[in-house]
Amino acid sequence: MIFRHTFEAELSDINSKKQVKNKALLRFFENVAGRHSDSLHNGLNDIIDTGRSWVLLEWRLKVLDRPVYGEKLEVCTWVRNSTKLYSYRDFEIWSGGVKKVIGSSKWILVDINTLRPIKLTDELLDVYKPEPDKNVFGEAEFDKVNEAIKKISPNASHSIFMVLCFISLLVIPHLKLSDKGLFDVDNFDYYKKTAKK
Repeated sequence: MIFRHTFEAELSDINSKKQVKNKALLRFFENVAGRHSDSLHNGLNDIIDTGRSWVLLEWRLKVLDRPVYGEKLEVCTWVRNSTKLYSYRDFEIWSGGVKKVIGSSKWILVDINTLRPIKLTDELLDVYKPEPDKNVFGEAEFDKVNEAIKKISPNASHSIFMVLCFISLLVIPHLKLSDKGLFDVDNFDYYKKTAKK
């Protein structure tokens, strides 16, 4: 089942060029996924009753045609497929009949009392009516990254990539330090500071 919701790119979503920032695009993805789960009684309002919560582990984003301020954005999402532990959800953002952004994510269902993963059953997943043949990237992309990290750090007890992704969810700063310098997340470019005269 493909779930759709329309958002409008607002002032807080844009950079100085009136383009929608990546963190706003990811927020649209997260919000439409939440609304999809809410509509199936598996969302935020149901956590206490169900005793479980979806946790985002990884995501990937590709901007095809960056949206701008004031654009009406139809954000679509669907559950693609799952393993016994992970569920994959894909996204598209459309405006005026043009596909603007695609994304993919990997989720795990957690018991809120034990904080342990919950095995994904067919009964639970069937509620979402998965679309296994409709994908924008595929879980193989995530697996490639994890395999590369295992080559770098073979003794790691769990994926460094997953840990870093999880930590980055806590706060998305405006500037990040990388091996290539300071990165401006809002403008999606390396920070260029001009000297004062």
